[in-house]
Amino acid sequence: LKENYVGCTTATGDRLNQQMKGLKGAMSRASADSVLMTSSPIAAAACKKRFQLLFLLVAGYIFYTGASNLSMTLPIHYTDKYYALRFTALALRNGNPPAEHGPGVLRVGPMLTSRPVVDEPSWSKTEGAALTVVYEDGQNLNGWWFTTTSNPVDLDPVKFRLDG
Repeated sequence: LKENYVGCTTATGDRLNQQMKGLKGAMSRASADSVLMTSSPIAAAACKKRFQLLFLLVAGYIFYTGASNLSMTLPIHYTDKYYALRFTALALRNGNPPAEHGPGVLRVGPMLTSRPVVDEPSWSKTEGAALTVVYEDGQNLNGWWFTTTSNPVDLDPVKFRLDG
């Protein structure tokens, strides 16, 4: 190696600079690829640009999933209250009109942040293919639930409308 550089210094042109650039490039490639061969690979990787970008992407993904999960658990303050819900069956599983057999629903109620609201309604009424429930104080909701009757499965509603 020494003879090579001595020869480069005595030669005409830019041969020494080319040799130095080549050596520097080889050392940087070896340095970037040898991250896993050190005694502390994570600390070595944290100093390399490509691994910093990878760490940034992983941290962004973790932050995004954590924030989306956190939004499901934080209390949500709604300004609109629903005082009544009306479930209307439009079609039953067996194809018969719902008015003959009722709505096929025993109970219907609001959900808030993926949890059923357990407050009992002030009153409920079944009328033809509709079930109406009324809450005296109103209920905030961002979802709803219903339970079908113990009748045969053919009488379960498969198409319905929910009004609030």
